Amino acid sequence: MAPNSVIAGLGSVAAKIEPSGVASALAGGKPEAQAVKQIVRVIVFNADRDRRNAITVAILSSQPVPYEGEPDGSLSIWADALGEEFAATFRDVLAETHLTDDQAQRLVAQILARKQSLGVQFFVSELASLFAFAGRSKANAVAFSQIDEIAALARSQGQRSVLASAFIAILPSCSVAQIRMLAPVVRNLGGTTNLEKNASVLAELDDEQFNAVVEGFPESKPLQRTLSQRVKEV
Repeated sequence: MAPNSVIAGLGSVAAKIEPSGVASALAGGKPEAQAVKQIVRVIVFNADRDRRNAITVAILSSQPVPYEGEPDGSLSIWADALGEEFAATFRDVLAETHLTDDQAQRLVAQILARKQSLGVQFFVSELASLFAFAGRSKANAVAFSQIDEIAALARSQGQRSVLASAFIAILPSCSVAQIRMLAPVVRNLGGTTNLEKNASVLAELDDEQFNAVVEGFPESKPLQRTLSQRVKEV
């Protein structure tokens, strides 16, 4: 473990360490993980929101470093150290348009690892960034791989309805294959009626997307009628 004197002395200089310096320390010679955790907690304590975001981006700009069996241990240690600031920090950074797909994939993996503590409301607000961010096929695929687990976070009827509506809202940004994965989730959440009444979302769907939606809700007569009307208008 890092000597207490080192930890104590770090507090006075933590705010002066450049974000790239923090990332370099995490990506360096693999010091004892416990020492890294202690040091990073001090850095987080002395960082404001912009600095926490900048350090997160800097870590993403470095290659993942394994610690304690975690393949991306460097980012995981940082995420743990953020504590209550994790959700806000990763939400901010996930919205950064300059991230590469690989960097976004690392972020999404850390978010999914903490889904139980984040809770359903986080995912309601961040579905578009997690599942349908343009140019992030790898990151989106990671989110889709746990779509059932995310849906299971919604336990009350109200939560299920809100989450279903959030999934419905991203349908126009999804491929046909993704819509086919989303449809049973929305159905199981009890969102069929929400979808049938969401005229604005249905209007945004192209013909292939709409056909996939109708296929995904075979018992929905309103969707069948809307499809027939679209065909007549062609």
